[in-house]
Amino acid sequence: MGRVNLEKVVKYIVDESVKLKNKYTDEINAKVEFGDVFTRDEGEYQQLTDVINKLGTIVYPGPSGNIYSL
Repeated sequence: MGRVNLEKVVKYIVDESVKLKNKYTDEINAKVEFGDVFTRDEGEYQQLTDVINKLGTIVYPGPSGNIYSL
C-alpha cells in the first residue's frame, strides 16, 4: 500500500465517520479524532506500517498495533 492508497483509505474512513456523526447528532463541529485501519495479513500490515511511519509518529505503542498521530 502506497501513500496515495493510504490517504484514500483514511479519507474514506473519515468521510464515513462524518456521515455517521451527522446522522446521529446535530453537533456539526464535532471532529473525528480516531480512525482504525485493520489489515488482512502480515504482509499488508508491514506495507501499511512502512507507509504510515513516514507520515506520522507513534503516540502509543499498543499491544495489537501502534497508534499514530498524522
